[in-house]
Amino acid sequence: MIVAAYVPGALIADRTAENQPSAGGSVFVVSNRKRAVELPGLTIHPRKGHPPLETDPPFIGGLRLSSPARAYLDNMRGSRSRAGAVSRTLAIREIEERLEALLRASGEAALRRIRDEARAIAPLLDAADEFARLDALIGALLGTRDTAPESPLAIARARGKPYDPHRLDLLQHLHAGLSRMAAPSRPAKQSDGLALPFFEAYFSNFIEGTEFAVDEAARIVFEGQIPRARPEDAHDILGTWKIVSSHSRIAAAFEEFLEILKRRHATPTARVPPYSSRRTWCKGRSASRSNCTEASAPRCTALSFLRSR
Repeated sequence: MIVAAYVPGALIADRTAENQPSAGGSVFVVSNRKRAVELPGLTIHPRKGHPPLETDPPFIGGLRLSSPARAYLDNMRGSRSRAGAVSRTLAIREIEERLEALLRASGEAALRRIRDEARAIAPLLDAADEFARLDALIGALLGTRDTAPESPLAIARARGKPYDPHRLDLLQHLHAGLSRMAAPSRPAKQSDGLALPFFEAYFSNFIEGTEFAVDEAARIVFEGQIPRARPEDAHDILGTWKIVSSHSRIAAAFEEFLEILKRRHATPTARVPPYSSRRTWCKGRSASRSNCTEASAPRCTALSFLRSR
């Protein structure tokens, strides 16, 4: 309302087109007023320009907001900051980051819509050159143009390896917090049984996309029931379980550790029969669950435990 009182009918434009005052409280508008309005905590910077278009939506107090397409075209013109003040338009790096954020949040269709609208209004704003640069930048983010972006976010997107900067910041804070914590010692115990390595194998595969119901995974591990439709996925869980449940050998030197590591991690990639009937793996041989021997009893007990949960 303050802006509307000093520059009635103005179009909020340039870097403040999203209705957010810039650092220092500057608001940039298109208006017939010639001089800036300086108020405590707020400075209104008017400039000449094309009056509001039909695509520029109305705002409070009779003001208008630049449409997203117009805002990007206006910001592509470039400007210089004076006496340390914020520049009127966004830097190319800032434009790239805003476009990449829009792409990340709303998908490729949102960028294409911005480009189509900018193409339609560019002749009205005498902004052919600005549209050409915007078109090239959007094409780079969409992977259809070879224009080299400046910001790390846009560069990663153009290379087909986008990332979420907010999630990255959270992960960095998590890493910093964990690095300050002393990890508790939790040595393996005989009383841990087979349930602990089973769930370690189960979830290590689950987070990689190999998803089975718990009872189905238990039948794969403890009964050797390999689903006909997913023998390779089943073998991934079974092979991982064999690794994490084995404590038969502890390395005394690095060379021995390396040899154990290679041997154990060859287990998940070893070839297995494409299908196996209902079986229990007992000390390297199979037997029906109904004929479980004393040697196989711990595995049968673990299966019963899992089913009872």
